[in-house]
Amino acid sequence: MKYINISFLLIVFCFTACQKNQDFTETNSEFPSSVLVSTTDLTLVGGVGEYKSTWHWTNLNFQLANVNVQLMFNGQLLDETNTDETGSFSFPTQPVPNEGAYLLFESTGYYNNVVKVDTFSNSIYGTNLLRKTFPNVSGEAISEGGPYIKLKGTLQDPTTAYTPMYYITNAADELIGTTTPIDDFTDFTITTLADEELFLHYQVDCHPEGIIPLGSFSEDTDLGVLLDQSLDFSNVLVGGFFSTVYDCPGNEISEYSVFFKTNGLTGHSWGTAGFGGWECDFLVHPIIVTLATQNPRKYQEQIINYSAGQNLFFDMTICTDDDTFIKYTIDNGPEVTPDLFTYANVLPSGELLLKQKDPDYDNGTDITFTISDANTGSNTSDVVFYNGFTTFLGGNGVTTTITMNDGEFVEGTFSGDAYDGYETSLGTLAGSFRARIQ
Repeated sequence: MKYINISFLLIVFCFTACQKNQDFTETNSEFPSSVLVSTTDLTLVGGVGEYKSTWHWTNLNFQLANVNVQLMFNGQLLDETNTDETGSFSFPTQPVPNEGAYLLFESTGYYNNVVKVDTFSNSIYGTNLLRKTFPNVSGEAISEGGPYIKLKGTLQDPTTAYTPMYYITNAADELIGTTTPIDDFTDFTITTLADEELFLHYQVDCHPEGIIPLGSFSEDTDLGVLLDQSLDFSNVLVGGFFSTVYDCPGNEISEYSVFFKTNGLTGHSWGTAGFGGWECDFLVHPIIVTLATQNPRKYQEQIINYSAGQNLFFDMTICTDDDTFIKYTIDNGPEVTPDLFTYANVLPSGELLLKQKDPDYDNGTDITFTISDANTGSNTSDVVFYNGFTTFLGGNGVTTTITMNDGEFVEGTFSGDAYDGYETSLGTLAGSFRARIQ
């Protein structure tokens, strides 16, 4: 155990002379005199992610590497670790105070989050972080040190709702806590500050964001069902398929990658079966379907203005040369140039999301750049390379220069420090890119 203060060392010393799982001792450092602290031996493990992440090629949950996880007690650091390349963390078995212990999660570019430690459970999975570009949040208060409580509840009948996202703010729109889903998709448990006027925000695909005033709480509270179950959040899933795909000479082909954009983001489909999404999204946003081949490098795009019940079975012919790329070196090593379709989305925040997806689901390399500004000029970007669901390279504050953006394609260069999933330096990541704007 590392980073232990003097008062806690005294506690541990006394524990060794008493029983293993439930002990009491006095401290005299930063606590009032004659304070009894009860503990339980715990081996804390868990995982940290980002819900609806743009890092993920399907824009779903993504497990975050290099998140600093601190075990805290009454504002004091007891131990700390980082999440690995799979977003997982673990602490060695150690006595943890039964009251007042919590985990503090910190990561560059994200708001902090906290989870109150319950001594009846070693597992802390489902912890999510919100990016600092997340809308409608003006600051954060969850790093103030407590006291913390847990609120749990249910949005509505889990059989009729798609997975919601939850977060809690105070009256100043400061972030107080973010979702830790449990059991059913609509159940949540959020660690938050006690004695604050709280507001629960929930987001369900294709429905307006909801805000529920919660009031103020001084202890852990089960809020029950927070929404009238007569409200229906059900969505209709729609899929599109390709009857036949041809190359430009007119030969039928079966090897191609499928990309489709709706609601502002381009996703990558598994295999060549087709694409799918919620009908409510398709009715509001045109679907941009792109097929790309690697040998030869070709792509073709088709825009679909969907109407309810429309048949999305169709043929496509792939003819247009694909000259998009991401070329890079790591620490002046050999240049790597994956022969893959490279695309970009301009986010509502003004950021440019640059992505490349290898069609090999199990072993392919997926590259994502989040560039702070889509306009030409020098910017900063955060970078993630991952293989399957494992981050093996990342970078924060990578200098990225957009040299051309004509509304159809974007080009530029990048250079900055890179690290692996264990936060070990890999040297300098440098290269260039050209991407199709969708």
